[in-house]
Amino acid sequence: DCAEVLARKPKHFGCLSGLGMCHSANGNTAEAAKWFKQALHVHPCMRGPRSSLDHIEREDIVDTHLNQRVQRAVAAFRSGTVEPEASSDGLDVQWDVHAILPRGNQPDKNLKVYFFRVRVRNKALGMRPVRSLGRFYVLRFKGGNVFPLLRPTKGPAEFMLEPGEEYRYSLAFTVGSQLVGMVGGMLLERMDSVAASDE
Repeated sequence: DCAEVLARKPKHFGCLSGLGMCHSANGNTAEAAKWFKQALHVHPCMRGPRSSLDHIEREDIVDTHLNQRVQRAVAAFRSGTVEPEASSDGLDVQWDVHAILPRGNQPDKNLKVYFFRVRVRNKALGMRPVRSLGRFYVLRFKGGNVFPLLRPTKGPAEFMLEPGEEYRYSLAFTVGSQLVGMVGGMLLERMDSVAASDE
C-alpha cells in the first residue's frame, strides 16, 4: 500500500514514517533509519520519526563505541592488567562504591549490597554542552567471575550538561558474591558536533 501511495505522492511523510516503523518492528534498523530520515527531510518537526531515529542511532553508537570499551575492560580484568582511563578533556568524573548491610530482620548472609555514587561535571567553561548516550560497568567478583553491564542512557537516565553544570546519580547492586573490582565509563556526545552534522 505504501509503495502505491509513494508512487503517486513521493513526499507523503505518513507513509515514509510508516515504512520506518515497519522496518524497525522487523529489526531492520538500517532500512528503518533510511525511511525515518526521508520522512524528516519532508517534515523536519515530526516527533515520532525524530525520536525513533535518535533511538536507532544511539543504539548503534553505544554498540559501536561502548562495546569496545567493555570488551577491553573484561580482557583487562581477566589478564590482571586493569588501568584507569583518563577522563575526557573538560570533564571531571568522580565515583565511589560502598558495601552496605541488607535491610530486614534476618538478612541473607549470602547477599551483598553495593551502593554506587557518581558525579559528572562539565568543568570547562568554554566547552559546549554534552549529552549522555550510554554507560557501562564491568564487575569482578571473588572467584574471578567478570560481569559486564551496558545500557544506553535514555528517558530519566539521560542527562545534558551545560558548561559548569554537574549531574549526580546513584545505584545499588544486590549480588551473591563479594565484589573485588570494578571499571565503569560513559559515552558522552559533545553537542557542537551534533550541530555541525545537522548543518
